[in-house]
Amino acid sequence: MAVRHERDFQNQIENISHDLRTPLTVINGYLKMMDNPKKANQGEVAEALKIIEAKTVAMSKLTEQFYLLSQVSAGDFALHLSRVDVVPVVRGALAGQYEVLGSRLKIQAELPDVPIYVQADIDGLNRIVANLLQNAGRYANSYLRVEIRSDLDGVKLHFINDEAGLTSADIEHLFDRFYRQDKARSNGDSTGLGLTIARELAKKMGGNL
Repeated sequence: MAVRHERDFQNQIENISHDLRTPLTVINGYLKMMDNPKKANQGEVAEALKIIEAKTVAMSKLTEQFYLLSQVSAGDFALHLSRVDVVPVVRGALAGQYEVLGSRLKIQAELPDVPIYVQADIDGLNRIVANLLQNAGRYANSYLRVEIRSDLDGVKLHFINDEAGLTSADIEHLFDRFYRQDKARSNGDSTGLGLTIARELAKKMGGNL
């Protein structure tokens, strides 16, 4: 058990190092190019600045995910549970990401016309929904269906999408830290932490993912 834990920890460190090193390498390369005016014209410099900005934003998101995961795992993420209507939370998240999701996915939403209340931290709930939508946007093939159900067993949020490349081995590891179903498809824009953070937040609010 100790050996496996050490191996998992080493793999996590390697993943963090890789995710930070890749954008830094790109940024450093373009900075060197810009430092030599004989090799870079004005158009190339402008393009390089755009790429550097994009990689900087990606690194900022990456470090934010690392920090959030450390807070959630250590119990330092402040939760303030209150009575929250989950319907506008989901509707607002869908609206905020509709332009990106709707550009390639058929989106269906079955949301009640009446309030559906849960005990939750509003920031944590927003984060969970956003992470699930981002995951669907990254890996869904053609459609995304979002449903809210309420019965005697409680309130259930369903995020349903197709994914042709999903295997039984993937399913076992979807919530593992840094796990990415297909690293080639992530193009460096996925930390593999989104679902892990979402599940941890759900558990801390008394729910399950």
